[in-house]
Formats: sequence, structure tokens, C-alpha cells
Amino acid sequence: MRPNLYLFFLIALLSFTACKKSDIEHENSFERSFKAWKNFRESSSNSYRYVVTDGSWTGYSWQTTLTVIRGVVTRRDFRYNAFSDILRPAGGWDAESREKILAAMKVTAAQFAERSGRELEDVLEWSEEEGDLGKNMETPASSLMTLDEVYDKAKNDWLKKRENTKVTFETKNNGLISSCGYAKDGCQDDCFNGITISSIDALLVGID
Repeated sequence: MRPNLYLFFLIALLSFTACKKSDIEHENSFERSFKAWKNFRESSSNSYRYVVTDGSWTGYSWQTTLTVIRGVVTRRDFRYNAFSDILRPAGGWDAESREKILAAMKVTAAQFAERSGRELEDVLEWSEEEGDLGKNMETPASSLMTLDEVYDKAKNDWLKKRENTKVTFETKNNGLISSCGYAKDGCQDDCFNGITISSIDALLVGID
């Protein structure tokens, strides 16, 4: 009886493991990318900068740059690349481009500040460093996530199998995640739940 009982538990364990693996889409691609991430994390001393992009069909697009030093987020930079269909100039938001935004929105600078609680220039572009990370709360900026946390969320949320849903997983950053998320079938506007990373760069840090 004991050999048979052992065989039963072994089969049950293998079956459980197989079921667990089938819970996510793009599993093999994810595992390859996760291995690439672990190699990158080691070679970079877990210090890097990555850029998250996002936008809306209503005429807005933005990007968040997160700086991570030895596995800890130390800086977050945010900027709109388009605001109310007005594109950010190559040299950055200036008085002329801000006036175009206000004209498009049909408000004055004072009215915008009153409604939003902030000056337009402080909404369009800002930075946070250690000590004030997370102070900008009413913002579409990406969360203060490390890539370890991105991969964890990918595995446990964005890549989970769902009915009537298209799941995306791309690794155009030298094998690291470039796009990961899902959208409901038939959804037309701003449907993507996930993350788009345009670049990931290792940083040189001093040795303790």
C-alpha cells in the first residue's frame, strides 16, 4: 500500500504543478524573460533606470522615468508628452506651449490652478527624489515599482488567464519586459491594463 500511496501523492503533486503553470498566458516567454531579468539584475547590481509610457485617446500621453539603486526606487520623473492635444516642444514645456494648452481648454491660468489645485507647469512636468517620493498623488504617473515588482505583478495579475480577454507580453528591451497586460475583447478606448516600458538601462554605481 505504501508504494501505491506514494505514487498517488506524486501524481497529485505533478498534476497540481501542471495546473499552477497553466494559470498564466505566455508562460514560456515569461520564464525566459524572467531569467534575462535575473541576469540583468546581477550584472547591474540591481541599479537601473526604466521609462514607462502611457496615454489616452482623448489627446494625452505621458511618461514616467523611475531610477532604482540597489533594488530601491530613489527617483521618479514625470512629464506629459501631449496635453489636451498640444505636443510638448523638443526643448520642454514653455510659456508659449502652456498658453496653447490653456487656449485649447478655454481656461485662464488662474482658473486651471483653481480647478486642479496646481499650476499648469507643475502638472506638466515634475520630479521626486528620496524624501518626497510619492508626494504627487493625483497623477497618471507610474507607481513606485522596481522591476522585481513589475515581474511579480506580471505573473500574478497581468498575465493571468481571463475569459474574453486578449493578453499581451512582449520583450523588446533585450529580452526584458517591454509590454505586458490585458484588454477585454471588444473594448474600444483606454482598455489596456498593464505596463509599457520603452527602455531599461543599467546604471553604474559605486562599490561599498
